[in-house]
Amino acid sequence: MADQATILIVDDIEDNRLAVKAALRKEGYHFLEASDGQQGIEIARQHRPDLIIIDALMPNVNGFEAVRQLRSDIQTQRTPVLMISALDQKDDKIKAIEAGVDDFVSKPFDRVELRVRCQAFVRNSLLNRQYVLATRNPLTGLANKVALIQDLGEFSHPALFLFAIDNYDEFHEIHTMATVDAIERQFALNLDQLVPQCCPIPWQIYHFGDGEFAILLDDAVQCLDVTKAHEFSSKLADNIQQGSISIDESDFDISITLGFSMTRENILENARLALRYAQKQNQPSVFAEDIIEDVQDAVQKNFNWLRRVKEAIQDDRIIAYFQPIYNNLTSTIERYEALVRLVDIDGTVHSPFHFLPAAKSSRYYFFITQSVIEQSFAVFESNQYEFSVNLTRDDIEQDFIRGFLLKKIMENPETAKRLTFEFVEDESLSNYDVLKKFVKQVKSYGVKIAIDDFGAGYSNFVRLLDLQADVLKIDGSLVRDMDHNHVKRNIVETIKVFADKANMTTVAEFVSNEKIFSIVKDIGIQYSQGYYIAAPEAGLATRPEHENEEE
Repeated sequence: MADQATILIVDDIEDNRLAVKAALRKEGYHFLEASDGQQGIEIARQHRPDLIIIDALMPNVNGFEAVRQLRSDIQTQRTPVLMISALDQKDDKIKAIEAGVDDFVSKPFDRVELRVRCQAFVRNSLLNRQYVLATRNPLTGLANKVALIQDLGEFSHPALFLFAIDNYDEFHEIHTMATVDAIERQFALNLDQLVPQCCPIPWQIYHFGDGEFAILLDDAVQCLDVTKAHEFSSKLADNIQQGSISIDESDFDISITLGFSMTRENILENARLALRYAQKQNQPSVFAEDIIEDVQDAVQKNFNWLRRVKEAIQDDRIIAYFQPIYNNLTSTIERYEALVRLVDIDGTVHSPFHFLPAAKSSRYYFFITQSVIEQSFAVFESNQYEFSVNLTRDDIEQDFIRGFLLKKIMENPETAKRLTFEFVEDESLSNYDVLKKFVKQVKSYGVKIAIDDFGAGYSNFVRLLDLQADVLKIDGSLVRDMDHNHVKRNIVETIKVFADKANMTTVAEFVSNEKIFSIVKDIGIQYSQGYYIAAPEAGLATRPEHENEEE
């Protein structure tokens, strides 16, 4: 106990402080001293002693006021306070109890009595310190998730608002840990001022860490309906966004995303689900009960597809299908695009639309990429057709996938010369330099680069040239409507002009009928791909469907 316990003695008379220390010296405590109430408050906040022994009557801030302030501070509100005083009137003791004093010792004090009382308080304080460590966030001193779970059991009509600082991870990437910690501490202090401005009922703030906080409202009289809850969350978010946090003469603008629930059962899980939904959908706040059923259904479907993907990988039922790409100038099939399919046990074939979103949330996605690459090389090493494989941002950002692809290319140099990697050109790649380096590496082995879905939403012509793309695949949303939408046809013609000047080959996707096929050829696009040519299949179709129909 001796090297663990710290006692703060607050008395304006030095001899009184010395007398207390002399009485307790054999206990081996570490002592801190303050000569008035204000100094005592500051030392207590800074050092968080295990026990405070305080005099009642002092100049400036007296003992009663000092204790009141200590009890209002979350850092010291649980610290035991023993008051030593010559006051023995009943009213004085009531006043001290109301201020938050735990016990009294009368002056002149008995050394044995003081020692025994201090031993008891220090013992309880150390136990309380362990409880605080378990239920308080060490950075801000706010109650944590453990405390929230305990408190939820005591509320009959809780309303829980769970929110996260936007772009918190980016703060860590840009600033030092000390700066981010300072931002989070100041944010917690600001909340203590902002919440009362928005909240009509009793509340408690919690800090989970990593920029995530919660507010629990005790709606015992059930005055908070959904409309008022939305108003509270909106006002809180607005007030936070209107202010800023200053750290080391730098100002930081803070915004939050919020999810809330008002159903007692599973309230924390539901609020978290709402928060994650709001973050994914880029919404400022979401009420859990509005989306919970749909989200849970989606989660269940996701789990079901993950199970089916896992089983398909184990049973080799992830199959590469190949869709022909038709040369409009030579009227022959010269290329194929590899497209993944999942084949169920009963033989049902599923397109990636059904299973790939679930797979991307797991490690199975990269098994799928590797499987399609392996199957494609196995099919095309024995012929002279060109072939293309789709790669996503997720693939490129993984070191081991890039390594696997480069190894496969180096092991099969002749086949690799007929390979094209298709990328969707968007702005979501977190490290563009990684993509540029990878493109440079594979092109040195003769691999071509195609930009897929060009013209759909985000199209950056500068980046297109920067990647040294060889092939431009025009998005199907433009191609499939060209027979009745002149604006889209004009866009396609413009893309074709640009591609010609940039020395890029063009492929029209989603060529679904003869009329569109004819327009594609009239524009001068070199290649066509779509169901009018042929549907994807496990083998290699060598004749287009429209030629088979003509026979």
